[in-house]
Amino acid sequence: MKIVPANIGELLTPIGLAYWLSDDGHFQKAGGGLYLCTDSFILAEVELLVSVLKSIFDLAGKIHKTSGKGKYRIYLGVSQMKTLRTLVLPYLHASMQHKLGL
Repeated sequence: MKIVPANIGELLTPIGLAYWLSDDGHFQKAGGGLYLCTDSFILAEVELLVSVLKSIFDLAGKIHKTSGKGKYRIYLGVSQMKTLRTLVLPYLHASMQHKLGL
């Protein structure tokens, strides 16, 4: 069972964000934004992650409910992509850059 630690704000770095994106990121060609797949977390944990992304990295994520019961994903819209790219590109393997629409 996966859990989000309460102190995730003290733990998450741009390198960690790059790894998270590499594993659970999904670029949306149609809208130009990106989903962070957080389907295995409860809503309170997803809310915490959104809060941490905003407070630590100034990334404004939105929570989208998926078609699965009680499952949520974080969406970073096209307006957030420049900030996200600046944060993670130095740490993102070239084979994962497609997850940023590059």
